[in-house]
Amino acid sequence: MLRHEAFAAEEIVVSYLSIASSLKRLQCIAGLTLTGMLQLLFKEIDESKSVLLTRRKYN
Repeated sequence: MLRHEAFAAEEIVVSYLSIASSLKRLQCIAGLTLTGMLQLLFKEIDESKSVLLTRRKYN
């Protein structure tokens, strides 16, 4: 059980790092404001949570 939870936590960390990297690239490309970046970040976090919850439901 702990191994499964550790794997899920690792997936979340990797997802957040990936999101941060993507946002940094978007900021450079589109010149996004901080508010725009935060909106994108929260959208990505919500999507990541729903994917992880769905995986947990079926595992």
